[in-house]
Amino acid sequence: MTIYEQMKLVTSDISHHESDLYVLATPETCKIVDSYEFNGNVRTFRSEGKLYFDIPFAFDPFWDKLQK
Repeated sequence: MTIYEQMKLVTSDISHHESDLYVLATPETCKIVDSYEFNGNVRTFRSEGKLYFDIPFAFDPFWDKLQK
């Protein structure tokens, strides 16, 4: 299961830019990021006072669209 699929199971607060996945940082999403094999590439940012994860190349629909 991809990190995108895992995030969809625990939150609806998902966004993206191109192939980068943006997810609100919550206890559930933090746990997923902690166990992500590429977690060294994950960055955080603040938007409207909330902390988000920026997960590069992890927005699956971007890649699905390219394959079609």
